[in-house]
Amino acid sequence: PPTLVSWGTYEVLAGEDEEFAARVKDAGIDTTTVVVPGGQHSYVYGAGRIPEVDSAIAQIGAWVRDRTKI
Repeated sequence: PPTLVSWGTYEVLAGEDEEFAARVKDAGIDTTTVVVPGGQHSYVYGAGRIPEVDSAIAQIGAWVRDRTKI
């Protein structure tokens, strides 16, 4: 299925996230990445307080709506 991979640049596993996204894309899967500058693990807890998080959530929501036609 289409796959969205998102991570923050301060995520401990950022390298693994990036590698996973590349592997999925290389396998021919419709892949989208959302990278949050300065985001940490569980960056979504910053919703409503951190503009970069709000932007990422909006991008993810738009992606889901587009893929599911909601």
